Amino acid sequence: MNAYLSKKMNYLSFLAILGVVLCHAYNWQDRFLTADTALSEGLKLGPMLQLCISNGLIRFAVPLFFAFSGYKFFMNFSFSWKGYLKKLGKRVRTLLVPFLIWTVLAGALLLTVYKIAGLERYGIVEEKVGNLLNYGPVSWLFDSPAFQLWYMTDLFKLVVISPVIYFLVKKCRIVPVIIFGILWLMNMPFMINMDGMLFFTLGAYLAVQQIPLAGREEPERSGADWERYRRNTILVVVLWIGGCLVYTIISAAVGQAAFAFYVLTALFKLNVLTGIASVWRLYDLKAGAWQEKPWLQSAVASTVFIYVSHEPVQHLLMDVLLEKMDFPGAHTLIYFGLAFCVVCVDILVAGLLQKVCPKVYGILVGGRSGK
Repeated sequence: MNAYLSKKMNYLSFLAILGVVLCHAYNWQDRFLTADTALSEGLKLGPMLQLCISNGLIRFAVPLFFAFSGYKFFMNFSFSWKGYLKKLGKRVRTLLVPFLIWTVLAGALLLTVYKIAGLERYGIVEEKVGNLLNYGPVSWLFDSPAFQLWYMTDLFKLVVISPVIYFLVKKCRIVPVIIFGILWLMNMPFMINMDGMLFFTLGAYLAVQQIPLAGREEPERSGADWERYRRNTILVVVLWIGGCLVYTIISAAVGQAAFAFYVLTALFKLNVLTGIASVWRLYDLKAGAWQEKPWLQSAVASTVFIYVSHEPVQHLLMDVLLEKMDFPGAHTLIYFGLAFCVVCVDILVAGLLQKVCPKVYGILVGGRSGK
């Protein structure tokens, strides 16, 4: 892991978390977006714009997180039970402790809103507090009020079975990646999200087999090889954006047509892969002195805090604003404006906590500085 690759992963992780916030900012009828979501509003510009971004352009984000996690976990990893238990104990501190803290904080917020406004006024309150009332506190361990934390629990499961993944990619090389890739393409159910199984294993394969990564060393920005790299990157980006546009149009046009599931799912998966390739290569094209700007470095260092803290606050504010703002374009304004404000406030709060209560901040983000 050299300085260029480390910085590249940090900056792309920040870009990905901005995508996650935008994904959760989707505010039309189909709040739970899946690969085969058929847009309920049909061919309307506002919903189509949000769908293109939230279920198209930014869907590279979670697979990229899993791939980075797998790569970093297995980098310089030589298996031993002592080393495994040490890594497992570290992940308890970096994953499970923040999960429990933010689950309690989010639950307290939703219970407060429930006491003030009732159960049925806001969807997120009705769902999460309803689970608490019906099934008890244990339900929040499996369906946290801070619903984005599912990534932490799935990542911990992958850490638990990491010896199996290690020996698979060590002995069978690319074969498990291909198998999990086929299951991922087929949307086969599994105990762990298939995004996690595939891309964490992919990261493990690249690390264990020491496969050189494109952009591993800072690229030379001149010569025939660089020009070829630039042209190929543009081609991949065009395929990515074009695929997301086609996916959006079909989703809006077909309704619940029987063939939609297969077409939409195939396009969705293609968009994930071309999205990962696009942002990975675009970084090499655009990386420069702008990365050294202090405000941007502070923002990138806040990546984990943005992830753990943005929900369910964003959903509550979204419902309040949708209730108050009833005019053409309100959904689009809330979509972009609320996401922007949430990210800015989270960055400011993260910076303040780092200065005032660095130990508390470290516990909240699992010891990750993001620097």
